[in-house]
Amino acid sequence: MTLGGWITFLLSVSVFTSFFAFCIVKVLTSKPQKMMGKNMFKEDFFEPEKSGK
Repeated sequence: MTLGGWITFLLSVSVFTSFFAFCIVKVLTSKPQKMMGKNMFKEDFFEPEKSGK
């Protein structure tokens, strides 16, 4: 492989590895966020909602 090929290869691998490591660190160090939907762990999650009308 030529010198230009090695430079391109090493640059692309290092950028990919850096971005992957950044994403892993970001996910592992982030605070848990509140879910904005129904609570899937409630017992009545799969039952249809009862309307009060």
